[in-house]
Amino acid sequence: MNPLLSICIPTYGRPELLFETASELIRQARPHDIQIVVSDNSEDARTERMIDELRRGYAQIVYARNEKNLGLDRNFLKVASMATTEFIWFFGDDDRPEPGAIEHVLREVSAAGDVEFFLVNSKPMTSDMQRELSDNLTGIRSDKVWRDCNGALREIAWYSTFVGAFVVRREAWLSSDPAPWLDTAFVHVGLMFDAMARRGFALKMIARPLIGYRTGNATWSGSFLNIQFLLWGRAIARLPAAFDAASRRVATESVVERFVTPGVLAALRISGALDISAYRTMVLPWFSGARKTRAATWRIALAGAVLLLLPVPVLRAARSAYRRSRAAG
Repeated sequence: MNPLLSICIPTYGRPELLFETASELIRQARPHDIQIVVSDNSEDARTERMIDELRRGYAQIVYARNEKNLGLDRNFLKVASMATTEFIWFFGDDDRPEPGAIEHVLREVSAAGDVEFFLVNSKPMTSDMQRELSDNLTGIRSDKVWRDCNGALREIAWYSTFVGAFVVRREAWLSSDPAPWLDTAFVHVGLMFDAMARRGFALKMIARPLIGYRTGNATWSGSFLNIQFLLWGRAIARLPAAFDAASRRVATESVVERFVTPGVLAALRISGALDISAYRTMVLPWFSGARKTRAATWRIALAGAVLLLLPVPVLRAARSAYRRSRAAG
């Protein structure tokens, strides 16, 4: 087993997609003897059976099926605790490593120096992974290192939410207490920024997109508004005092502005996740604390309000017409 790097996958109820992901990871991991670690929150044995099949062709797979669903944050902690290598690369169970991804990350961590955390750039793909939506999700074209925790929070906190982009030295991962960020869905973000602030660890952005990020496939879509509007703000609020108020506000706003688009709100309205109660308890509290000088603040609040006035059948018909026009064009 390679002692430098392991790939850790927290998973829940997506064995078919995990099989695709793990198969490609194995192809790249085999020449380097990289261990793949899986912690499974699933309620049935489908994932376990699939892992048994993969193990027959690649022995370097460590697997545990949890007796009960630990939830997102605790499953991150569990899969990390199963790894023994110097660095851990968390990987999404439905994403895809680009050609040469593991080799590139191995070169980065072997020359890490004082860098304890890495974020790996990605390219968003359609849900069937057949088409690129962009060649570079972050827009960052050159590697960058942050040693100032406030600068990192302002500039890249929004992307640190993507678990599959997260590579960490195991010692740094264990250097902070995860308790403040449990049940926020962002324990990895809290641990990283806490360690940067308290211990002076550095963070590096690997600009080359090494991950194909599958869009439109989140299993937590029913909790989307709660995660974006409430839990993310809670995670940022619990960071240590070294983070100034301005950086916290930018980080909080940047996630909502990037991920809560009018199109996403329309989809949530159609699914029933956006209703008057959700708007009052999640959107409005966020709006009250956001900067009113920003167009995005008003766009989100007004789009949500307008969508609540439109009948769901009308929205559903409009979406269908839009999809037909896209397919025809």
